[in-house]
Amino acid sequence: MEEMESYNKKELEILKLPHRYLIFLDEVGDSFLHFDLEKYNDPSIFPVMTVAAVVVSKKVYADILMPGLDEIKKYFFKDKNVYFHSREIRRKDGIFKIFLNKNLYLEFKTKIDELLEKSSITIISSSIRKIKLVQKAKKDDEILFFNKQDNINGLQIADYCTYPFARHAKNPSDINNKLFIFLRKFIYKGDYSEYGLKEWP
Repeated sequence: MEEMESYNKKELEILKLPHRYLIFLDEVGDSFLHFDLEKYNDPSIFPVMTVAAVVVSKKVYADILMPGLDEIKKYFFKDKNVYFHSREIRRKDGIFKIFLNKNLYLEFKTKIDELLEKSSITIISSSIRKIKLVQKAKKDDEILFFNKQDNINGLQIADYCTYPFARHAKNPSDINNKLFIFLRKFIYKGDYSEYGLKEWP
């Protein structure tokens, strides 16, 4: 019990969830597409957008992963309140300059790998390779991408129609959302009424 009290409030909130499994999401890159492929020659423009989910049972998270990562933090930094950020670790910036010592960095990676093995995590990852996507779009002539600055009328209609749907998702009982009420007749019906209206969860 004392050990649990040492965790921060947010971690304790997670442990109070009624679910057996926990999912943690993170992303690398952004969703913006450059259609001038030469832009991707700039090393500061990352050509991939990736979203990854780490799935772990709540019991394993509480018993193995959380205390294990805290132990690694204390081992290398004498403080469990260090925030591990992949980019800073890879670049060995700030507090992670200690990993300029190759042996220490190898020991760190070994300990992290062993913790992940012990935790039996499951990873689900989805990536968009932007260069290939743009090349495919240009080659197939089936999908065209434009910016707002291109002054495409169809995009302006889409822009006009989208907000009322977001407003409806936020508050379905909003009787003053008159544009949504009007646009509702245009929703794709599919196999049953309003198949084209999806709101998750």
